[in-house]
Amino acid sequence: MRLEEGLLFSAFRVTWALARRGDLSLSLSLSLPPSLSLSLVVCHHYHHQHHHNHHQHHHHHYYHVITISITLTTGGKSSPRNIFPSVLLCLSHLNRFYNFLCLFKSSWRQGLHRNIAEVGSKSVLFVCLGNICRSPIAEAVFRKLVTDENVSDNWAIDSSAVSDWNVGRPPDSRAVSCLRNHGISTAHKARQITREDFATFDYILCMDESNLRDLNRKSNQVKNCKAKIELLGSYDPQKQLIIEDPYYGNDSDFEVVYQQCLRCCKAFLEKTH
Repeated sequence: MRLEEGLLFSAFRVTWALARRGDLSLSLSLSLPPSLSLSLVVCHHYHHQHHHNHHQHHHHHYYHVITISITLTTGGKSSPRNIFPSVLLCLSHLNRFYNFLCLFKSSWRQGLHRNIAEVGSKSVLFVCLGNICRSPIAEAVFRKLVTDENVSDNWAIDSSAVSDWNVGRPPDSRAVSCLRNHGISTAHKARQITREDFATFDYILCMDESNLRDLNRKSNQVKNCKAKIELLGSYDPQKQLIIEDPYYGNDSDFEVVYQQCLRCCKAFLEKTH
């Protein structure tokens, strides 16, 4: 069920749609003199993508995509002096549009995170320092495991960072290469953990003691925290509790991380199956 509502302002129209899983689309179109036109579209989507790679493995990806597009068009005979007042008008309305976004931000985010958990009956968030090495490997490994066991529809899976250093970046190329060597792909973009994550996910599994301290500190600031926060290594049958950061290492260090994540994720899935 899609909810649509149109809001008409003095010089522009904003339409927004909130889908069941939290997709948000807003568009802005300004009514300006013939010499100038501007359109802006902001879209946020929470995707569930199912595809095959060249090794014929099934993958389910749940990730955020934010798209902003702005188009400014001027007539060929317009001079900068004639256009300038209209540009100021555009900026004024864009400011109002930004305020409109802020108005809906809180309720939208709450609805989005509520629906993340609804994707599956169980949910897990893998966390490391920067979300470009260890946690995306763990996320990708666990996705493959649940797919191979034909239980992917029962799980909502994601990964995030304690820090905000790498927000928006893809995983480290060595992590991608390591996963590819094992027939696994990833489309993850780094993000920082949010307050809503603590109230949404059933499990938050991190990589080392520093992660664990930071997560416990953050969770204490969330009133409705429901997540069970643990070291992923606590599930390792070989009792290697800490999964070390391979960022300053080499390819062999990433392979060690992969093997640790594989053992731990298998044991975690068996325990929670």
